Amino acid sequence: MVATQSAAACEGLAKFFFDYGDTMIQRYQQLNFWFAEHDLDLYSVVDRLIQRMCQEDRAASLAVLQKNCVEWKAWSWIAGYVQHIMWKMGWSVMNQR
Repeated sequence: MVATQSAAACEGLAKFFFDYGDTMIQRYQQLNFWFAEHDLDLYSVVDRLIQRMCQEDRAASLAVLQKNCVEWKAWSWIAGYVQHIMWKMGWSVMNQR
């Protein structure tokens, strides 16, 4: 479904996750104590949204991500997403030793 969306639509949905990811996870945890964030696989969804944005205009997409990075509100979710990206790239805390 992501592949059929415009870059602007993908940007809007990605912004939702970066703004409300923490709130969304908290609400799921309130409904189910055993809920784990990775159960939703949101990071993969955001990966596909960003990839689609970059297909249309990579420079503009990266500029939007960079500009909005300081404005996004879901800091815990964002930190988890950055960790997800680092793991995908083969980076871990163990690599620093």
